[in-house]
Amino acid sequence: MASEKRKWSSAHIMFLVAGLVLLIRFLVNGGIPSPNDPLKFVVGIFELILIIGFYFFFFFEGTNCSGTLKAFAPALLLIILDGQYSMNFGNAKANEIITGIAKMAYLLVVVCGFVFLFIHNKLVGVVFSYSSLVYALFVLISYAVIVIMNAVNKTTFSWQEMFNAMLLFFGFGLIFAGSYLATKNKDWTLSK
Repeated sequence: MASEKRKWSSAHIMFLVAGLVLLIRFLVNGGIPSPNDPLKFVVGIFELILIIGFYFFFFFEGTNCSGTLKAFAPALLLIILDGQYSMNFGNAKANEIITGIAKMAYLLVVVCGFVFLFIHNKLVGVVFSYSSLVYALFVLISYAVIVIMNAVNKTTFSWQEMFNAMLLFFGFGLIFAGSYLATKNKDWTLSK
């Protein structure tokens, strides 16, 4: 019996890389629990094993799943658990408005992501892809504003915040590209 060589589409690869980028962000952003509180440590270890196991199950196994589910489910899980970006802009009114807009975009990404995952509709795919792009740009612009504010106020630069923001930006950017390609090509299986 000859082994069958399987090719993955660009969208499939982008979803897998986005899931990996978001997984790295989860680990960097506090996904590794601290052993100070035993209960929180046990819950954190359980959550960590579950998320990493879920990602690798769909990466290596998941043979009964369609390509869309197999490639996108881990990324969507990580978006739901750790994909929301929050920061303080210094002004309470500006904070309220910007955070409200960000929450709406985030909710749109999550809802359209679920619908896109199970119901392959072109309109939902387009809305999902562009809402992912808008959220990625929000993260990038928000981080740039905070860096400028910190430079003006002469506060210290945080490499961890930069790494955190860039991982989230690239994760959502890859999700935009993958969902846009899958929707444009109507390639719902994502594997050829």
